[in-house]
Amino acid sequence: MSESVELETPPSFEPEQSVRRGIFETVGLRAAALPLSFGISIVTSRYLLPVGRGAFVLGLLTVTLTAALLGNVGTALVYEVGRDKGSARLLYGRAIALSAILGVLGAIALVPLDLMFAQQDYRVVTFAVVGLAPLLLTQTISSMLLALGRLRLWNLLQLILPAVTLAGMLVLIVGFSKGVTGAITAWVAGQSLAAAVGLVATRSMWWPPVALGSVRGMAPMLSFGLRIGIVNLLSLVNYRIELIILENYRGLNGVGIYSLATSLGELLWLVSSAIATAVVAPAIGSDEQRAIDVVAKGVRHSILGTAFLGIVLGAVSPWVIPTVFGGRFSPAVASLLILLPGIVAFAPASVLAVFFSMRIGRARYAFFLALGSIFATSIVAVLLIPSHGVRGAAIASTVGYVSSMTIAVIWFIRLTKIPVRRLVPGVDDLRTYRTAAAKLGGRG
Repeated sequence: MSESVELETPPSFEPEQSVRRGIFETVGLRAAALPLSFGISIVTSRYLLPVGRGAFVLGLLTVTLTAALLGNVGTALVYEVGRDKGSARLLYGRAIALSAILGVLGAIALVPLDLMFAQQDYRVVTFAVVGLAPLLLTQTISSMLLALGRLRLWNLLQLILPAVTLAGMLVLIVGFSKGVTGAITAWVAGQSLAAAVGLVATRSMWWPPVALGSVRGMAPMLSFGLRIGIVNLLSLVNYRIELIILENYRGLNGVGIYSLATSLGELLWLVSSAIATAVVAPAIGSDEQRAIDVVAKGVRHSILGTAFLGIVLGAVSPWVIPTVFGGRFSPAVASLLILLPGIVAFAPASVLAVFFSMRIGRARYAFFLALGSIFATSIVAVLLIPSHGVRGAAIASTVGYVSSMTIAVIWFIRLTKIPVRRLVPGVDDLRTYRTAAAKLGGRG
């Protein structure tokens, strides 16, 4: 990796050209990573079986929840850079140092909790805490790359994680029959290598390390990041609380089956995550009206692209799931079909998050949104999971997705004063997809 990030102000982006190009380039690279993510699901399902897969998923859950709380230094960094572009290098150095500190402290705090709650036969999942610091560093590096519009390097980091994780699982699980231990080790290795590559690639912006005298300057990023983190933690608990309730009633077997449905469904967010990635730089670097235009267009394209992929996945899932993952996972088909409407509805969330957090820096909107949504999801989960199992969990999750997105759209419309029709996909959006795809194919 010889590419390094130079200090520069994000350029002026044209919504019809630069953003579109960034979206399709990112979609292309993320599509290339889909077989890797799919392969991870196959290996963990076929070789760990529902119980082992459930232990693996729950083992990563504590790290994921902690990362949701502590891993928003990058969001705070982008917000600060948008306000003071001339201090980008200093801010980035502080963010790297802060992420490393939070990662180490968070891992130390997690060890006794994981040992306390992990089932006796699967205490090895505690090793996942080693991946927390690299995970936080990668998130911060990725945020800076997005702010600078360096999408290719950003995409490379996103590709490294599933590639290394899958390779490690093939060696450790398939080759050496290490089971859950191999799965956790491979995940930690993927996180660590992605962070190492990101640090080397951006070394010109953080080396030499930030001076001790500037540690006090970390306080604003820490404060803003924690406010966003509380919101993200609530949101993640909201969309994963059904796993906790499901484990209580149906055990690790139910968690393993349901987690397959959620992991397949969330692959549909390939398009929306690519759009959110391309939207970051113009959303923070453009004037207010252009930023709103870019975000509104991102919402429309997120819905359109995810809906198309959802129809395809729904049509093939009754055959794909039992054939590829095994007959024991057949109940995941019904759960996936129930999840799909909610997943499509929630697709624009990452795009709107760019506006709320990075553009205007208002975490309180998402905070109250998460509180309301987690309340609705919890009620439905408690009512339906005891009698309907994984299907009840899917219904609860879909209720959470739809209610969250409905409120988020209402708030966005109230803040920006745009008509709701500008968030609904139309014929022009279909033409844009067709034209851009044709150009991309022609260059290929």
